[in-house]
Amino acid sequence: DSSAFLPELAAHLGAFTHLEELGPLCIDTADSLAVPVTRAISSHCGTTGTGAVDEACGRADAAQVALRIVTARSLLPSLADGFLRCRQLADLDLTIRCADLPSAQATAELFMPALGSCPALRSLRLDLDATLACGGLLVTGIARLCQRLAEVGGGQLKSLSLGYIWWSEASDEALNQIHDALSSLSNMGDGRGLRQLAVRYPQDQEFGALDCFCTCLEGAAQSLEELLVVEGWGQDGAGLTALADAVRGCPRLRRVDILGVLPPSFNHQAWRSAALVPSSDAEVGFNLAAGWRRAASLAASTA
Repeated sequence: DSSAFLPELAAHLGAFTHLEELGPLCIDTADSLAVPVTRAISSHCGTTGTGAVDEACGRADAAQVALRIVTARSLLPSLADGFLRCRQLADLDLTIRCADLPSAQATAELFMPALGSCPALRSLRLDLDATLACGGLLVTGIARLCQRLAEVGGGQLKSLSLGYIWWSEASDEALNQIHDALSSLSNMGDGRGLRQLAVRYPQDQEFGALDCFCTCLEGAAQSLEELLVVEGWGQDGAGLTALADAVRGCPRLRRVDILGVLPPSFNHQAWRSAALVPSSDAEVGFNLAAGWRRAASLAASTA
């Protein structure tokens, strides 16, 4: 369980300046963690003594380590400061769980912008497992993360996977900020920019999740080559029309994976025709085995 090591990671992450890969890492902001405070020195041990006495004193000292209990949320500032120093981090696999507003606020305002300050980041697999009340704040955090990556990354980010997001809880401002950030991340030229984007299992499929995501995507992803959507639409197919419109605005797409239970009335060929311009040679796959394998590789691994 990676959460057991969070205190040590928070204390030392900033020293790993040459770290290139991290994860799977899971931060449950409500977790209670034991943090060592001081090591007591036994008054029964002299500067000299027999080996047996020294060994006994060592055991006594070890038994007197003081611990205090903290929440994982209280470690977010230290973790954020550590990520600010990870100048070579290229691959991050991260799950964050938030069940209360203070945790969501700290994650969105402090922690996620720090993640975006990793200039070498090329692949980010991020799952945000949160309550409805936290959903809108965390989408704002995604916007700040993407904005920072656009500012400092210079087109390094190639793959972005976002799971379990409450897209419909986002403010219009946050969605517009993500749109602008994706545009900056994608339209770099010279072979740079975002190539692969995955949206997996949004929490609010029946409440317009895919429509909201498409607001971010439409016209913003000129360099995008692969798009993967897993279970993003409502039972009646709500959002799939908006997705076709958004896909049509991605001129360099080579592959689109649509994965999940589709409505009985869904017309595969009609969707392809609506999504692709006549000159496009992009592959569109519906529930292909290879698509599900790609989805698995883009999922944040809960540790």
